[in-house]
Amino acid sequence: MILHFIRHAKTVYPNRNQSDFERDLLPEGKIQVAILAHYLSNRNLEIDHCFCSDAQRTKQTLTGLETSINLKKTTLNHTLYLCSKNEFKAQIEQLSNEKEVLFIGHNDGISAFISYLTEEHCVLQTCEYVKIEVLVDSWQAVGQGTGRIIDQFYPPAQLSFD
Repeated sequence: MILHFIRHAKTVYPNRNQSDFERDLLPEGKIQVAILAHYLSNRNLEIDHCFCSDAQRTKQTLTGLETSINLKKTTLNHTLYLCSKNEFKAQIEQLSNEKEVLFIGHNDGISAFISYLTEEHCVLQTCEYVKIEVLVDSWQAVGQGTGRIIDQFYPPAQLSFD
């Protein structure tokens, strides 16, 4: 069983005219998404179910990645908006027949869950991708130390040719 995690790309800073939930990607964030899309398109991913926070920035990140990943099913999930490690775990425990699952979400919960799952300190940067092999036989058995990182990629927010 495989879990994929992506933190949303770089966003505009919050201001009093726009809620945190409605924040858009910056031009730099769109570059990150394009770089990550290229990286993932070379991996031939077939995701049984993608769960994406319904916040504007995560939806925009998903939209930029959709053509580079074979997503069999996608669910926008408000529970993933700024959720905790325990909420991620509860979402995973509800899975049944899926073999590969993708979550697109936010810090601090996404990093806390990856750290818990792998027992490695992890702080996802914007638009960072982590692929984890789960070393148990059922989603309900997922817990501390039951996963190991098998792929990880961080796209820069701007291109440099130095």
